[in-house]
Amino acid sequence: MSALIVEELESRGFRVLVAHDGQQGLSMLLKAQPDIILSDVNMPSMSGLEVLESLTEIGPRFARVPFIFLTALNDRRTNSEAVAGRRRLCDEAIDFDVLHAIMKARLRSVARMNVWESAAI
Repeated sequence: MSALIVEELESRGFRVLVAHDGQQGLSMLLKAQPDIILSDVNMPSMSGLEVLESLTEIGPRFARVPFIFLTALNDRRTNSEAVAGRRRLCDEAIDFDVLHAIMKARLRSVARMNVWESAAI
């Protein structure tokens, strides 16, 4: 599934970095200073919510980077991690048109805040 997401986002002009587990993703995010983060809710080694919590503990600037949860779980009312993510003001996207619209809106917010300008993490 990640290959399909990468292909779709790259075709829409995004530069995409991929990690295949939460720990790898956390390490990559600390180096990359991304404009936006897409994360599966359920990943090996760390869940998406654990990655988000670790990022916001490490550096306050990460709290302003848009974080979008992706999940294949069908019953959202019983998915405690997805609910916890929504409470943390993260978006959850399903299809590519919705995902693209959410990403564009969130990136406009990042551009206004200059999240990484003179960042000291």
